[in-house]
Amino acid sequence: MGYAKYGRFALAALLIAAPLSIANAADMAVKAPPPPPEVWSWTGFYIGVHAGSGSNRGNLRADYLPFPTFGLDPTVATSSELGTLGGGQVGYNWMVAPNWLIGFEGDGSKTIIDSDLTAIPIIFATGLPQIVQPTSWTRNLEWMASARGRLGLIPTPNLLLYATGGAAWGGFNYNAQFVNTTAGSNNWIAPFSKTQSGYVVGGGAEWMASAHWLLRAEYLFYRLPGASNLANNPAFPTFPIQFTWNATNTNVVRLGASYKF
Repeated sequence: MGYAKYGRFALAALLIAAPLSIANAADMAVKAPPPPPEVWSWTGFYIGVHAGSGSNRGNLRADYLPFPTFGLDPTVATSSELGTLGGGQVGYNWMVAPNWLIGFEGDGSKTIIDSDLTAIPIIFATGLPQIVQPTSWTRNLEWMASARGRLGLIPTPNLLLYATGGAAWGGFNYNAQFVNTTAGSNNWIAPFSKTQSGYVVGGGAEWMASAHWLLRAEYLFYRLPGASNLANNPAFPTFPIQFTWNATNTNVVRLGASYKF
């Protein structure tokens, strides 16, 4: 009798415990362990876009040849212009220490920074002002590109302060014109296009908004060399004009966003 009674109690306990075990197993199946937290790191490839504004400044010159036979002093002027730009960037970052980063970046921008200037009057070699005869220069910066290194300090885990510098290129459209109003309004015109190569330096700040999204603000200074062109007029073949655009300084401020892989 004792064994039978004990068996009945054991069977009742098993019948009560079995549903609870099944429920706990079901809960464990539904409540899977959470995924590991996403690790934020500056290291990796990224690609992004940017937009901003830029300003050009450079000296201009026109030499009326042969001097002094032609009787005109050179005309010298300075032009500056403000415009807009937009483009993209791609690069790679390495965290070389907990608070330091090195990287490489290439970028390209479509620019609308056009400079037009007309200088008057022309001064004769005697130093006395003569009749107004305008000399005009145009320098349009159509695009810019650069290949730069970056060195950054990471003061907080999601903030990067960096300096940057490297090679730069720019595509220019040039034109110049001199109108001789005393000789039947004859024109000397010198249009041409040229790609210039120089350097760029600058710096900025970048914020890691998430594990994959980077937001930035930066300043860049471009120094690109000048150009010149000799213009002739068929009516005065022995009196050409040398038009010169000296080196161009371009200051750029832009905002950008990048996706880090």
